[in-house]
Amino acid sequence: MKRYLGFCPLLLGLAFAPVSHAADSSALEKEIDVLKENTTELSTRLDDAMSVSGYTDAEYTSDSKKGGNADGFRIHHLSLFFEKRISDQWRFFSEIEYADGPKFEGKTAEGKIFAEAANLSYAWRPDLSFRLGRFFTPAGIWNVDHYPPFVPTQERPLHIRDIFPQIFDGAMVYGTRPIGGSFLKYDLCWGNGEGNAGRKDGNSEKATGLNVGLLLPFLKHTEIGLTYYGDTDNSRTEKLAGGAHAKIKAGGFALQSEYARGDYKPTSGSDYTNTGYYGQFMYNFRDWTIGMRHSVYDKNTATDAIDNKQVANGAFVNYHISHALVVKLEHHLFSYNNDTKDEYESTIFSVVAYLGN
Repeated sequence: MKRYLGFCPLLLGLAFAPVSHAADSSALEKEIDVLKENTTELSTRLDDAMSVSGYTDAEYTSDSKKGGNADGFRIHHLSLFFEKRISDQWRFFSEIEYADGPKFEGKTAEGKIFAEAANLSYAWRPDLSFRLGRFFTPAGIWNVDHYPPFVPTQERPLHIRDIFPQIFDGAMVYGTRPIGGSFLKYDLCWGNGEGNAGRKDGNSEKATGLNVGLLLPFLKHTEIGLTYYGDTDNSRTEKLAGGAHAKIKAGGFALQSEYARGDYKPTSGSDYTNTGYYGQFMYNFRDWTIGMRHSVYDKNTATDAIDNKQVANGAFVNYHISHALVVKLEHHLFSYNNDTKDEYESTIFSVVAYLGN
């Protein structure tokens, strides 16, 4: 009998073991459910959070232009991007630029604070989406793809932001759709026009713009396209501008070029035309980029009696410390087709950082 009594604790343990195991499993399942809920809540918070990124750069410039900038350091940009995914289809984006280290004391101000972009986008379909607010004028390549961490020079081609305006306040329809083995992207915009940023339009006319680009599959990152822009400014000068652009990449080589022409009809004075062009060649190897650019801008007004054509030739080298940090060295020679202005040179050394993931 004693021998059998010795097995009783063992038998009782075996009898209650499934109950204990079930209790432990139930508790574990509850913990897993809590962790899943916490993870889902955290993921939702991250999706709903405003993300902040941007870029900054600092330069040292040596400039031989008479009466121009003296040699010295420049805190050129601090641009902050604020982005928020409001829903699966709605998205907010803004860019605030602090140029030249703004300082406000007393009655004077140094530098500039500028809302370069502030818009809401609705992604309906890949070939048909909408945007409302302020955005960069969809014209050519450089005006849209202008960010210092991703372009090889701090100095812009001569005509950029002149024939086509830098920003556009209004509405945009945009998208990309396949055509055969290629893709056609387009941006169609309608808004206030030049000189009317922010609060309201200063005249009853509205500006229209259209940018189209054909993306070719047989060469990586290759695009050719056209741009149209029409506007009547606050002085009643009519402006019709057109342009063409191309970007071709093959291996480490890249060629980028843009042409723009603006025809102006003022209410008084003669009609006039401004034209601009640049061609840029680059070669990328390992962490280095080297290249050169030829840029021309023929700027006129209704009362001009001289040739205002300006030419800039430049060479540059970039060293990419990482994908987010680049060191640049560039040299530019500026000349004119008339005797009223002097030639000058500019050398810029800069360090540029992308402030994102």
